[in-house]
Amino acid sequence: MKTTCDMETRVLEAAAAGRPSDDVLDHVASCAPCQDALAVAAWMRHLADTSGEDMRLPEAGVLLWRAELLRKADARRRAERPLAWARAASVAVALGGSAVLIASYGARIVSVAGAATPLALGAVAAAALAVLAAGATALSTR
Repeated sequence: MKTTCDMETRVLEAAAAGRPSDDVLDHVASCAPCQDALAVAAWMRHLADTSGEDMRLPEAGVLLWRAELLRKADARRRAERPLAWARAASVAVALGGSAVLIASYGARIVSVAGAATPLALGAVAAAALAVLAAGATALSTR
């Protein structure tokens, strides 16, 4: 199968001029590369004719307003970034401090827990869970 044709340039020039001659049309009827070239040329001409009609740029005021919104949102994100790091660091310090306290006073906690009532143990467990939940919430929010 042929992919190029010597007459392709002549066919495209005739198509651009308006009405191709009969000998060019006869050739195009029997030549697949020229048929493809003619179809692409017609499509490109259609695209060139219609591409500018429905495209309108927004007004300058709208563009400036959008740019200002984006600038403010970016400034807010940059300002909040250190706060998020500080929040995460404070939660990490609180959880680490809790772990150190439990590790250093673990034996006392176990001896007190043995003498404590189930209600007191439940209160301590609830407080520990509340500290963990507060830490997880602080890390997940921005």
